[in-house]
Amino acid sequence: MPHYNLLCGGKSIVRIFFTAFTVFSAFTLLLAATCPIASAQNPDYQPAIDAIKARLASQQQEYGLPAVSIAVVANDRIIWSHGVGFQDQAKRIPADGTTVYRVGSVSKLFTDIAVMQLVDEGKLDIDARVQKYLPDFKPANQFEKAITLRQMMTHRSGLIREPPVGSYFDANPPSLAKTVTSMNGIPLVYEPEKQIKYSNGAIAAVGWAVETVDGRPFAKALRERILQPLGMKNSDFEKTPEIAKKVADAIMWTYQGEIFPAPTFELGEFPAGCLYSSAEDLANFMRVLMNQGKRDSFTLLKPKTLQEMFTPQFVPKEPPPPYSFGLGFVIEQFDGMQRMGHGGAVYGYSTELAFIPERKIGVVVITSKDVTNRITTRLANETLRALLACQDGKPQPTYPKFQPLPAGMASKVAGKYTLENKPGVEMIAHQDKLYALPENGGFLEEVFVNGEELITAGTLGSGFPFRWDGKTITARGLTYQKQAPPAPQPVSKEMAGVLGEYGPDHNVLFLVEKDGRLYCLIEWFFVYPLRRISADEYAFPDVGGLYHGEKLIFKRDETGKATQVVAASVLFERRLKRTLKPFQMLTR
Repeated sequence: MPHYNLLCGGKSIVRIFFTAFTVFSAFTLLLAATCPIASAQNPDYQPAIDAIKARLASQQQEYGLPAVSIAVVANDRIIWSHGVGFQDQAKRIPADGTTVYRVGSVSKLFTDIAVMQLVDEGKLDIDARVQKYLPDFKPANQFEKAITLRQMMTHRSGLIREPPVGSYFDANPPSLAKTVTSMNGIPLVYEPEKQIKYSNGAIAAVGWAVETVDGRPFAKALRERILQPLGMKNSDFEKTPEIAKKVADAIMWTYQGEIFPAPTFELGEFPAGCLYSSAEDLANFMRVLMNQGKRDSFTLLKPKTLQEMFTPQFVPKEPPPPYSFGLGFVIEQFDGMQRMGHGGAVYGYSTELAFIPERKIGVVVITSKDVTNRITTRLANETLRALLACQDGKPQPTYPKFQPLPAGMASKVAGKYTLENKPGVEMIAHQDKLYALPENGGFLEEVFVNGEELITAGTLGSGFPFRWDGKTITARGLTYQKQAPPAPQPVSKEMAGVLGEYGPDHNVLFLVEKDGRLYCLIEWFFVYPLRRISADEYAFPDVGGLYHGEKLIFKRDETGKATQVVAASVLFERRLKRTLKPFQMLTR
């Protein structure tokens, strides 16, 4: 019997989100045509461009991406930009490097840079108590350590992920001030500086501090401080008429197969995720970052200040951690070098901005399909490796094509696999396909055949290989044992009262039962097993995921049926009638 190999567990979803395809690309590296080198200072990048252009086209077709744009930087210039698919589907206007997209959390880099400009001007101290600048911002801090802008910019403040109003789910956003102050009175999830807790609410507050200290509305301040001086003509935090003409149509999709247009409302937490931009504009932004913050006569930041943003925060400097946050920037070890950047995800759009300062190369990849960040990350990493191959005179990488599982195999592999003191994995069979779900939750990653092994791939797959021998799976040298399936048991009246769908049409929250446990599907793709605290209170997993450390609190009617749930501080009302197919991956 062939062995099929699986890497399953142990990583938080945040870490997987940023690094999955780094591992994937390294695993699949094969040899192809070698890049000739014109000179050590001026390599010939054409082989890389040709390879990435073909790769972009194949990925756009394979994953049904309405539009993809890319821009590549090397040695202080944009050496190539390109688009595939259509910016406007009805008019068949092709996408290119100037097509505008919503770039999600890449916005945070601009917000944080505006803060550091104010630091350079002597107007802000990022280590001062944040209430020095925002006296009306009053989250309940049950710890002795005060909240600071530095903590908020590095996701170490302990604040909740989403504010109760103006959140990612809120189609009727209030002002920035009301968005931020809606977090007042809510206890911190963690003690400041103790661990990473990614928080859009925190960066909204950072943006409000910029607006307060600068004296101009946030969007105007960012436009005049950063976007205009850098010549980013297709970028803005407001959807101006000029921007609107170039915005790519975007789509949503679900596990069940629905496809529908992406919502277009703005967010109350807009400093955290509402920048409109193009691949070429973001590439020019990277050029400035790799040129010590200078563009012609304009200086974005003092070189020392920019270097501080590139420095991992709240972690030992030696040895460098594999993954950390600088001031805004995500910093990773990539083939022995530091990779800087940030990803972005907002309704219908996925973005990856990545650069290697040591080699003066960078890439921006943006798509107009929801939750395709593993594709944009993979394409970005493949592009960086293609450029490095040209610089080093090495062969270009190529990548194998994975095959679907043989008929009937999914049901044989399906089951829970565990190992003492290690997070396990559940293999779930559905319609003759197999999906891997880590014990702490995350994406349902489809499994494919890769030679004598198996691998999680597809749109949501993280590209990890694993072995299966009929009874066990092996990953990273660890063997996980298949557990006997639990005996069927009736759903308790208590749990039955909370099952169902909650929230708005544009972002439905599902609660389902499997093997006597309550599961939550949130933001269309993130599946989390919940821990019961009491009849009306459950907790998200403590490790990994979007909402670790946060809770769900139900309110029931006189019959015991939940009428609403406050999930991670955001209110979701029960849906009176279903407009979508039920979530079936777990319930079968």
